[in-house]
This record gives sequence, C-alpha cells and structure tokens, in this order.
Amino acid sequence: MSLQSIFPFICAALLVVAIGCGNNNVKVNGKITLDDGAPVVGANVIFISGITQGRGTTNADGIYSLSFEKKNDGIPPGSYQVLVAGAFFTPDNIKVEDIMDTGARPMIDLKYAETETSPLNSEVPNAEGYDFVVEPSDFYRRAKR
Repeated sequence: MSLQSIFPFICAALLVVAIGCGNNNVKVNGKITLDDGAPVVGANVIFISGITQGRGTTNADGIYSLSFEKKNDGIPPGSYQVLVAGAFFTPDNIKVEDIMDTGARPMIDLKYAETETSPLNSEVPNAEGYDFVVEPSDFYRRAKR
C-alpha cells in the first residue's frame, strides 16, 4: 500500500479522534447567599469529584461561574461535593487592638470549607440550578445584631 492509498484512512481516523476528544463540560453558574438572603462576596466555590475540580469566585452579587481547564469552561458531568470558603467581612464596630489584625472575620460557617464537613452537593447537569444558601459564621451573626 502506498501513502496515497492510505492517506484518506489516516485523515478519517484523525477526524474521529478529534471529534471524540470534544469538550462535554457543562457550564455551571450559580449564586451563594446567606440564609438571610445577603450575597456571599469573594468566596471561592469549588466543586470536587475525585481528582476533578471546578473553581470559581463569587462577585459582588454572590454569583460565580466555574472553570475546569480554562476560564468559565464549566465542568464534566457527574456528582460533586461543593465547598465554599474565603468570604470575609469587616464589622463596622470592630476595635483593632493588634496592628496585625486586619479586622476581617469569616462571613460564613467554616464547615463549608472542608470536604469532611460541607453538607453541599450537586449533580451536574442539574436542571434546578447551582444556587446554594449557607449559614453565616458566629462572627457575622453577632456583628449583624
């Protein structure tokens, strides 16, 4: 067989491989709010399934979009545990006694930051969406009284 006679088969095989390697990620956008409806700002949102992770950060409205390999490319379908961490606030009435203390306190309960304690889960795709309501931290509750 000459190269000319097998060239069409090589092209067809490469086309099949290229089509098979397509991205089947699902766009995941949602909103993280506290149980009083306030948006959780600046939180890292992580969907974890085995070694697969999708990550995003909430904006001023509590909205996030997950990235897997590229910005906002979504994540592969599957069952995920959801972590929410890194949201901080500064109480209006804080007295900073220590120069090293920025005054920032966790906005949400720390249980959402650990795989062992986060109660949040999601199926992707999920027709009901990817919004989550989380409990505030004790710091936040006391500051809002």
